[in-house]
Amino acid sequence: MAKNNANANANANAGEEKEEKLSKDITLVKFLRPHTPYIKGEVAGFNKKFAEKLIEAEIAEEFEK
Repeated sequence: MAKNNANANANANAGEEKEEKLSKDITLVKFLRPHTPYIKGEVAGFNKKFAEKLIEAEIAEEFEK
């Protein structure tokens, strides 16, 4: 039983580390106008390169939590 708990804790820690790494790679944007499938005012996360394209095209702005 203790072995299963240790494995569960290790998996939970690995998941948290992966989520933290993914969140650092994601740029949040808020849409300034509709852009299928998103609507004006909606917030979504994208990789930095794609988010920058949306911002440069004035479709979205960077969103801070």
